[in-house]
Amino acid sequence: MSTTTPRYERIDIDLDSEVVVFTHQRRVSLDTSWKDAEVVRTVEVTLSEIPELLQDGDSTITAKAHGVSTVCQQRSSGQPDTTLRLAEYEATIDNLKAGIWRAAAQPRGAQISTEVVQALANVQGITVLQANAALQQMDSEARKTVRESQAIVTEVARIKAEAALAPISAEEVNAMMAKLTDTPQE
Repeated sequence: MSTTTPRYERIDIDLDSEVVVFTHQRRVSLDTSWKDAEVVRTVEVTLSEIPELLQDGDSTITAKAHGVSTVCQQRSSGQPDTTLRLAEYEATIDNLKAGIWRAAAQPRGAQISTEVVQALANVQGITVLQANAALQQMDSEARKTVRESQAIVTEVARIKAEAALAPISAEEVNAMMAKLTDTPQE
């Protein structure tokens, strides 16, 4: 039996530096706005009421430590690569140390092609991760300058030509995926 919450109920969470309020809301139909929804119940906690150290089985933990751990995990949950996930943890921690919960939204530019990342790594003699990190730190004009530089244009052309000469077959893709996922090939 499913225990999903119907789409006409939710728990709204409102928080600030002193209080967290959980509000169970119910609306009569999907056409009803949440601001017009019935408040079924409210649970409020003043953060100063929570002790600094909390019992966690045979040890103790702080709510702050748990919060840092949780926010790092949540913000990197879509990253399958462990090395990149840890780098995302580090960026989140750096923001928290700087007093930033969520950075201001940045306009998203075009995605950086893998060929440009690889070309920059090859030309500069650095790793792909370093090249990607460098490109991510650049503004769109600097990335355009890199993309259009003769050395990068030449290296991208070489990478594409090499890929065209050695296409990967469906069987090779399946074998690669089997190795990565430790599953037998079909």
